[in-house]
Amino acid sequence: MTDIVLPWGAWYGDAQHVLHIPSAWKCDVLTPRSVSTCTVDEIEVALLNPVDSPPLEKLAQNCRSVCLVVDDIARPPRPYEILPPILQQLRSAGIADNEICIVVALGSHGPPTRDMLTAKLGAEALSRFRVECHDCRQGLAST
Repeated sequence: MTDIVLPWGAWYGDAQHVLHIPSAWKCDVLTPRSVSTCTVDEIEVALLNPVDSPPLEKLAQNCRSVCLVVDDIARPPRPYEILPPILQQLRSAGIADNEICIVVALGSHGPPTRDMLTAKLGAEALSRFRVECHDCRQGLAST
């Protein structure tokens, strides 16, 4: 028997899950290269200096509205860390808060609770911007 340990439960305790693989099975474990998590400062620098593109502020200058799409609580990324520098660049481009919509892409997951949205987006973003949840069966639903 071979045991494979997987990260499990992002947002619900960050635990580990053990898969028990029978010895008779051929099983290879492919692991990604280890990378460090970007800091908020590094995200801001990257947004100001994108590769082969003008900065977001320049791209957004002639826009009337913006839609940002984020994943749901079932995925580990934490948009509440990334949204502030993005929103700052949009503000600098002249986009008003009421012209920014955040769409939470649920895939086939059920609708999130307010607490889940707060954990994913942060309380400030949830209170300042229109947030819609996309349901693959019904389209958009306001929070």
